Amino acid sequence: MKVSKQIFELSEKILDTFDPIRLKAKEIKVIEDQQKHIQERLDKDLQDKQNQKQQRAAQNEQKEKSEKQCQQDDQQNQTEINIQKNEVTKDVFNYTKWDLLDQQLNLEEKRQETEDKDFSKETMLKEMMGCSRDHSKEIDIYYKSYGEKIERIKAMKDEGNKSYKENELEKASYYYAQALLIFYYLVPDNDQEEQESNELKRLCHMNQSLAFLKLKRFKEALSEISQALKIKAGDVKSLLRKTQILIESTEFEEAKNLAKSVLEIEQDNQQALTYLNEIKIKKAEYLEKSKELCQKMVQKEANIDDLKNEVIQDKDVLEQESNQVENQIEASQITIANESDNN
Repeated sequence: MKVSKQIFELSEKILDTFDPIRLKAKEIKVIEDQQKHIQERLDKDLQDKQNQKQQRAAQNEQKEKSEKQCQQDDQQNQTEINIQKNEVTKDVFNYTKWDLLDQQLNLEEKRQETEDKDFSKETMLKEMMGCSRDHSKEIDIYYKSYGEKIERIKAMKDEGNKSYKENELEKASYYYAQALLIFYYLVPDNDQEEQESNELKRLCHMNQSLAFLKLKRFKEALSEISQALKIKAGDVKSLLRKTQILIESTEFEEAKNLAKSVLEIEQDNQQALTYLNEIKIKKAEYLEKSKELCQKMVQKEANIDDLKNEVIQDKDVLEQESNQVENQIEASQITIANESDNN
């Protein structure tokens, strides 16, 4: 029994770790218990205050009776006046009554706030999520049964497949993302359900990777197919999909190694052989294009150097012509000055 209890506690901790909503639900239960405890304390404090108030009322009533008896026994007006003055002075400077009244008002205010607060699970989930956005859809999914969640995932996956066939890639990617989102709220109860959910999740990741590949979002496609391989490592179809993504993103060496690993699993896999041949061709084309680009860049730099030299030469010619013009002007000025002196 002790071992079973430990296993149960360990499984509960594991479920809490991988299911944040389950953990939130437990936290909500703790909060509800705390609120219930606070409410009980408030009720008890209020009852104590009421009992004290009744006791003070009884004491005051007894005191009044005693004072009336004393007033009847004492016929002197001055004594009655002094007694009244003393009572007035005592009431004026008795701050304990005001403190008790203030505490009672604060208690009533807290009690009212507690009564007005909405402690429903939906409201508590919203507060714990830290935002005011409407989470009704997420909450609705969370409270659905395992079978209903599986059916919802399959429906989203089918819609994604339909959109993909119609070449609406962005729409298909949206449906696959919606299907994958539901897995965060899915908690299998046994090994069979876990196996079923894992296989469905793997297929959704594979379909999402294909949609991203067609959209040329290679980084996201690589991330999705990696998630699929985490669920089922060594899956040939997933390895070939990853090889295809790496080829399209020009990661030829990694793609080559991956294709070879597929051939180690299936020696006659034609798709892996096709990819190896494609890698050779595309790598050669890539290197040729890179070479041409480098040559163009070098030629462009050479052309820039030629232009710089031409500009420098033109600048030297202009400077020579400018000096000649200045010399001619100076010579003309000297000639004019000499003629003026002769006259």
